[in-house]
Amino acid sequence: MSRDPQIRARRHKEIQKIFQEGFEIAEQKDLVDLLYQRGFDVTQSSVSRDLRDLGAIRRGGLYELPGDKLGRESFNQILEYIKGGLTIGDHMILLEVKRGTAGLVTSIIDESGWAAVAGTMASTDDKVLILTEDAERQANVLDRLPYAGAEE
Repeated sequence: MSRDPQIRARRHKEIQKIFQEGFEIAEQKDLVDLLYQRGFDVTQSSVSRDLRDLGAIRRGGLYELPGDKLGRESFNQILEYIKGGLTIGDHMILLEVKRGTAGLVTSIIDESGWAAVAGTMASTDDKVLILTEDAERQANVLDRLPYAGAEE
């Protein structure tokens, strides 16, 4: 199994796709088999690490990914507060929000369980820093935030 971060990111994306397609994963070997069929050379140990990295949980005998639980109502609320934003490297997004709403925006994001977000920080007034683990997750967040992403 390769430790290449790009291969790992592709594998994580494929695992997310498997769950989105509705496959029920009761045992890690089920996921190993599905990934092998899709061209990934993985072991149970690597799949175990992948599931941990993706925040998977076992519920009712099946693995689940937390996914993006940012509901439409909450997400629309965030959009109405965002004035603009920019990326900072491959791991950070700096949002400018309406004055006094930074804490609210970070609370909504933090409580959502948004899988692509590693963490957030709010300034006292009008800035929100969103932290991601890699460029792929940063792109996922940017895709959902139409006012962000313009690099300076």
